[in-house]
Amino acid sequence: MAKKKKKKKYKVKVGRIIFLLLFIVIIGFVARIALDAKGMYDNAKTAKHQLEAMLTDIKAEEYVSAQEKAAEVHDILKQIRAKVEGPIWEHCDKLPKYGGDYVAGCRLLDIADEMLDKYMGEGFALLDKHPLSSIKEDDKFNVKALLDYLAFAEEALPDVEAIVAEVSKMEISFDTNGLLHKYSGKVQELIDVYHDAEVYIPLLKAILQNGENRLYLVVAQNSAEIRASGGYPGSIGTMRIKDGYLSIGDFNSVWNVLIWDYDPDKYSFQEFYMFYGWLQYPRDACYDPYYPRAAEIW
Repeated sequence: MAKKKKKKKYKVKVGRIIFLLLFIVIIGFVARIALDAKGMYDNAKTAKHQLEAMLTDIKAEEYVSAQEKAAEVHDILKQIRAKVEGPIWEHCDKLPKYGGDYVAGCRLLDIADEMLDKYMGEGFALLDKHPLSSIKEDDKFNVKALLDYLAFAEEALPDVEAIVAEVSKMEISFDTNGLLHKYSGKVQELIDVYHDAEVYIPLLKAILQNGENRLYLVVAQNSAEIRASGGYPGSIGTMRIKDGYLSIGDFNSVWNVLIWDYDPDKYSFQEFYMFYGWLQYPRDACYDPYYPRAAEIW
C-alpha cells in the first residue's frame, strides 16, 4: 500500500510539473505573440507617419527626402513580413476568427512590397526629372512631362486596377472604420476618371507628338447648321507647341482669323467646281465629309 501511495504521489507530482511546464510554454508563446504584435503595431504606426511625411515632402518637391522615407517604409514592411512568416505566426491562418485577417494582412504586405519594388525607383526618377511644378508654367504645359507622366500612368494602371479589385473583396475584422475600402474606393474614383478621358488619349498623343514645334487651329462649332464636321464654325483659336511647351491662344471670330476671298492658286479646279463657288468663305471648308484638304486650306 505504501508503494502504491508513493507511486501515486509521484505521478501527481510529475503531472503537476508537466502542467506547469505547459503553462510556462503557453505563457511564453502568448507573451511572444503579444510582443511581436506590439512590435508590428509600432512598426505600422511608424510606417504610417513616414508615409505622411513622404507625401508632405513630395508636395514640397523635396524628392530626395521623400525617397528616403519611402525606402524606410519599405524596410519596415519587410521587417513586419519577416515576423509574420516566422514559426510563431505560421499557423495563424488556421485560427477560427482571425485567420482571415492574418491572410489578408499578409497579402496587403505582399502588395505593398511588390508595388514599392516595381515603381518606387521609377516614380521618384520621374519626379526628379519633371517636378510637379514643371508640368504647367504660367499658361504653358511641358509636353515632355505630360508624355512621360502619361506613359507612367499607362504602365502602372493594370497593376493598380488589379490591386483595387482584390482589396475591395477583403474583409478585415479589426478595420472597424472601413478605411481599407474607403481608400480603395478613392483610388477607384481616380481610375474611373482616367477611363472617362481614355478615349481622348490617342488624340492627345497625336497632337503632342514628340514635342516638336507645331501650330493647330481649333475650331469652335455649333449645331446651327448641318455640316459634315459638326456645324457652322463660329470662332477659331490656336494651339501651339513651341520649344517643347504647349499653349492655347484666345478664340476669335472666324472672320478675323481666316481669309474670306477665293484664292484660285490654293484650290484645284476640281475642288472649286465640286462646291460651285462655296469656297469663298473659310466656314465652307467643313461643308462636305469628302473634303480631305479642309484643315490644310484653313
